[in-house]
Amino acid sequence: MSNLNQIGLNEAKTKELAILLNDLLANYSTFYQNVRGYHWNIKGDKFFELHLKFEELYNNLFLKIDEV
Repeated sequence: MSNLNQIGLNEAKTKELAILLNDLLANYSTFYQNVRGYHWNIKGDKFFELHLKFEELYNNLFLKIDEV
């Protein structure tokens, strides 16, 4: 039988999953910060349209980060 942790999950697989989830979280966090930067630094004729869109995107990303 394989090594199980206290809640009955395979230790090797949970370590692998934790590494993958940490990478996903780091990528989401970086993407969130970039989109938030675009939101504040957008210029040009489409400012208001893009400003609102980037706000929508970074709010959605914030929720995704919380889910991870």
